Amino acid sequence: MDDWDNMLSALAPKPIRLLFANPPFDIGEVAKSAVQTQLALYEENQKKVHIHPNATATGSMFDTVAAKIADSIGDNPEEDAKLVLELPTTVTRKAIWKWDNLPYTVFRTVVASIADAEPERKRTKSESTSSLVEPNVDVDEWVVRNETWLRNRHAGADDWTRGLVKLSSHMDIVFPASMLTASARTIKRQGVSGFTLLDQKRAPSIQIQPSIDAFSNKFTELTGGLLKGLSWENVFVAGGIVAGSLFCVDDGNAIAKPEQWKHSDIDIYLYGLTPKEANEKIVHIFDVFKSNLEPNAPALVVRNSKTITFFSNYPTKRIQIVLKLVRDPKEVLLNFDLDICSLGWDGKEAWMLPRAVRALETGYNVFTMNLINGHYLGDRRATQEQRVFKYANKGYGIRILPSYIEALSKIDPQKIVFDIPVPTLDIDAAAAGARFWTNRTIKRYGHLRGKHLSYFESSPYHTRTLKSHLPVFTHAMLEEKIQNTADPSGRSCLSGFTLFMRHVALWEAEAAGEIVIQEDVWASTDYGEGLAAIGYDDAPQFTWDADFTVSGLINALDAFNTKEVNALEQNLKSAEIDFDGLPSRVLRRISYAPSVGEIFVTEKDIVIPIWAPVSFVGFANDLARAALQDKGLEAYDILTPAMPGTDNDQLGLGLKLVYWHISRITMWQQIDRRIDEMFEICWSFHRAFERLEAEGGCLDLFQRQLSQRTVRATPQDEHEAFAYWISREPLEFDTNWYGPLGQGFSRDAEDEDED
Repeated sequence: MDDWDNMLSALAPKPIRLLFANPPFDIGEVAKSAVQTQLALYEENQKKVHIHPNATATGSMFDTVAAKIADSIGDNPEEDAKLVLELPTTVTRKAIWKWDNLPYTVFRTVVASIADAEPERKRTKSESTSSLVEPNVDVDEWVVRNETWLRNRHAGADDWTRGLVKLSSHMDIVFPASMLTASARTIKRQGVSGFTLLDQKRAPSIQIQPSIDAFSNKFTELTGGLLKGLSWENVFVAGGIVAGSLFCVDDGNAIAKPEQWKHSDIDIYLYGLTPKEANEKIVHIFDVFKSNLEPNAPALVVRNSKTITFFSNYPTKRIQIVLKLVRDPKEVLLNFDLDICSLGWDGKEAWMLPRAVRALETGYNVFTMNLINGHYLGDRRATQEQRVFKYANKGYGIRILPSYIEALSKIDPQKIVFDIPVPTLDIDAAAAGARFWTNRTIKRYGHLRGKHLSYFESSPYHTRTLKSHLPVFTHAMLEEKIQNTADPSGRSCLSGFTLFMRHVALWEAEAAGEIVIQEDVWASTDYGEGLAAIGYDDAPQFTWDADFTVSGLINALDAFNTKEVNALEQNLKSAEIDFDGLPSRVLRRISYAPSVGEIFVTEKDIVIPIWAPVSFVGFANDLARAALQDKGLEAYDILTPAMPGTDNDQLGLGLKLVYWHISRITMWQQIDRRIDEMFEICWSFHRAFERLEAEGGCLDLFQRQLSQRTVRATPQDEHEAFAYWISREPLEFDTNWYGPLGQGFSRDAEDEDED
């Protein structure tokens, strides 16, 4: 493997990787080519056939009527199922598990009807018992394939509900064995096959709201009535607060309690609007928010490059508006990472993806490689390690489907990706080894805690926030600064199966009552990327609890923006440029104001300093102007020289200090793909050249950043990508590095007692 491979994500599209194949390269031309390549790949994908083909192995009779039935299906699952059940039972029984171009409600109705009729059916002499059992008839396997149909089928604005599940009328169909009372619907769970993990807190049964009215009332209660008076047109609430409204039933035996969602935001998505219309809607939402606050309660609007959030006193719910223009609510749900989160509320109906229904029914989020390799500009975003463990604590584990496990035995481990040699693909052995590693580390921490506590507490991995008679761990303590990968997951423990399982074992130890985990310290957010001084997901530091104040939040926001200014000042010193010579311009990655009207003034726009090649600056401005003009929006230069008339060439690469200006219009993602792709490159420049004095290290980081931020396809196919993930081994380090549990601590020290 070439050296340049070490700096690039193996999951970046091949055309992106080839841009770096022949160093030295002009980074300005590479950046331009990356944008153009990504746009070409996007257009190519858009032109592909969107209708997922039906399986043809089930017989021509079924295939002939399949398309006709799909066109005839309406919104009544029982009536729609009759169209399918008109086919001979012998055909339907086999075909239904392979025909994934059906709404989930119809699928469940047909499966239930076949099961009811099966005992009455007389088997012919030539029909063996084994022929009645179809291979791979797993509902979750069907749901995964069905989502391709949901995602790819062409649908008009009035057709987005096709294939989704409604709380008001579909629950008896999708939960046929559930028990319904006036206060709750109880769903008893069955065991599942495959490889399961993080399920120690999974409940054997759950309760959900018995009706849409009960859901609506609980939503109003959990949100504190903050949306009372809202005009719900083009508004969709999704995520955790919707899940809480579904689970918190008014029953004395209820498992879910409102306190579990005490810190949940109200996540709002706007759909079917232009940027200007969406901004007007935000003004309306803020007016509603403020009108429902207690008299004299403060209000603060905080804006960054991806969200606008409304704050007041704790524990008043924060309202967070995601700055992504979507076509319809289905697009919102399909982009969610974890199955249990793909729930939404439009003010009248609670909607679910089929995979959300299955998560309720089984207590598991189904693993696919989108959880690892997804992209927020793609069809489904990747998850974060924090979210996986957050929902494990709420009772939702991870299920790896049998087909994934079976595929490992069919893949040559020596030829997974780029001919990188890897060990055998044994998921059970990898899991056992990871658990042994973590359990040994926990045991040795007990010795270290008793013998070397003062030394250990000097480690940057240690936290004194929690006090407990049990050992206190953080997830970051299992890693260290060289534990990184060029792939999209970076420092996340999700970068490979073995590393992930080490963290799973830590969580299992807490679930068993052996340790305590402080959940707010993670390697992916607490360590910078390569030479970067701060983590990629760095955010203002403030507490959301009884000690929260709006004035304290403002101080945290100011400190966060000051950090950006200080980083620029350090870079200018490295470049021997006088910081005082810069024209006056307020720099901010986050802005705030007492109202939406004030947050939308130009003076409150996001302004971020970046070092970018001169050739790219002109290209980016031309591209953004053209995209804005094509959408009928006011065009402007998004990159402006910080010091007009000077070259500021750094590193001999033609780098120029420019200000990246994100306006109240361009803050919206998905206005135009050209702007989205170009912004991704701007973020790559911002991160890579944070420390100019590092020189060559900046180029390495730029390659990694650019390849990580591309919208990618998994290598070859889903199962091969899974095998690659299983095969990735954590980086090991010696005692000269900061390691797990403190500087100089060795997991392999022979003088530690193993008892």
